[in-house]
Amino acid sequence: MTIHKSSKDKKGEAVSLTTVAKAYRMLGRFDQAISTAKEACGLWRSLSQAAGIVTALETIADAQAAQGFPKASLAAAEEELSLLRASGASVAHELMLMEKVAQIASDLGEKVETLRTMEEMIKVCKNNGDKAGEAQRTLQTAEKHSEMSHAQDALRLAKEAEELFVALGDKDSEEEAKKLQTSIYVKRGQHTKAPHRSEALLALKSFVRAVEQRELDQIRAFEADLDRAASAIKDTEMSTALESLFERDPEALQFLEKQGWDLENFKSPTKIYQYPHKAFYLGTIAGGMNFGPQFRSVHPYRKDKPSDKDCVVLSCNFLPITESWQSMLAYRHGIIDAGLQSSGAFAYPPQ
Repeated sequence: MTIHKSSKDKKGEAVSLTTVAKAYRMLGRFDQAISTAKEACGLWRSLSQAAGIVTALETIADAQAAQGFPKASLAAAEEELSLLRASGASVAHELMLMEKVAQIASDLGEKVETLRTMEEMIKVCKNNGDKAGEAQRTLQTAEKHSEMSHAQDALRLAKEAEELFVALGDKDSEEEAKKLQTSIYVKRGQHTKAPHRSEALLALKSFVRAVEQRELDQIRAFEADLDRAASAIKDTEMSTALESLFERDPEALQFLEKQGWDLENFKSPTKIYQYPHKAFYLGTIAGGMNFGPQFRSVHPYRKDKPSDKDCVVLSCNFLPITESWQSMLAYRHGIIDAGLQSSGAFAYPPQ
């Protein structure tokens, strides 16, 4: 570092400072690690090198986390972003540092800050005429909204991303945007709205016909179509189609197993009966406990008939889609409540 400094090699000095900061962090000298990394950030900034700032910020984040102040790293990253902007850095370097801010915020569970930064990145791309960057970041933001269960925002942005990719002629990315929409609709139980719904149903019919005719190429094509459709076919639709196929053509089961399909359940089928969701809550009301719409999440089932000695009661919990303010809470209070309600399904199995 001294040699680089004396020869006025700023880049070499910045690299050395970044390495020394990492060494201080590894030695447990966290205050020195932070101050040295910040000095490195200043040099990288003077060189308009956002990648160097990002590397130094990682050391700052690790050191502050070790000191018990993990959230301080977000403030440090936002400060560096502000200083980089003031230095007149390029849009590409600004976006690189913004990505780091969003990543740190996400790691810390700061959902509002994560989304705010990601949406700001979309605006930066749009204002600078970067259509490809705008489209990609719109899709990334849609994926983040989906992770946070913001279904409406996720769908809106996924559709916007799809339109942008169509305009760019980017078929692969357009397909990714459609896949995201399909997965969101499927999670909401709205299969009919999924972009790939009609294609998936047609593929299922073609698959059954291909199995009957033992056409391997068509079977493999269905597997690819099913992956692209992102589960636009309901499990019940798939199982019904296979049951019907095996009744007509018993040898089809062995044929598919040879192709790598796991069809053990069709050899010894198990019946699962649904206990109506509304009926379950009518029972809780009769027992003196009335749950509001946001807390009615239990969908009970029973495996085999009540008379069977191995009869098992199952409870599937579907938490309703929340409003955006609820998703911003650090903890979803309905989770424990749903679990407690499930005990009622086990205590009073459907008859």
